[in-house]
Amino acid sequence: MIRYLLILCLLIFGCVSKLKTVQVNIDGLVSTNLATTGEHSEELPETWSDNENERVWNVYISIVAQGKIAIPLLIENLNRKEFSTYVDSSVPYAPVTVGYMCKMAVSEMFGSIGFGYKSRNNAKGETLMGHSYFSVMFDTQLHANQWWKKNQNKTLTEIRILIRDWHIERETQFGFNNDEEKNHILKLINLSFQEANETKSK
Repeated sequence: MIRYLLILCLLIFGCVSKLKTVQVNIDGLVSTNLATTGEHSEELPETWSDNENERVWNVYISIVAQGKIAIPLLIENLNRKEFSTYVDSSVPYAPVTVGYMCKMAVSEMFGSIGFGYKSRNNAKGETLMGHSYFSVMFDTQLHANQWWKKNQNKTLTEIRILIRDWHIERETQFGFNNDEEKNHILKLINLSFQEANETKSK
């Protein structure tokens, strides 16, 4: 009898896992809109559909909501080059690929923890760019898989602590111009960690 109950539990668990996996719709990030070029003087084409763009972002939001269960599939799709949407950066319509959206989704699961600047100099005149944790850890699919293998059993809070400590160490090793700058930057990192941990599900 116990044996049959165990088999039933395994079957139920397998079905639930399958349902959760189905909800992670990476293909839904592919847009039917024409890809933007990222040129400074660019305007969206007449065929551009705001509804289609909104659909893509809704898919993205639903993927982020899946949490850690979606990470293996997101890593699997990091190299996809199909056009997904645009973001406003140094140009109004910087194109974003499906792969980049996958990296963004992982980052957003843990909240915006980090630097708060585009670039800064230290007392030696060296320049440090404001990279996010996952732009470094997920720079290649191989590195992303290695990261996941090492950290997949950590809780969301434990991973946020990992991200916070990485930023603090990175900033400290680079150095500061003075104590005021040091206190300001480290305070921003700790505040963003606290906000992420309070607003995101644990």
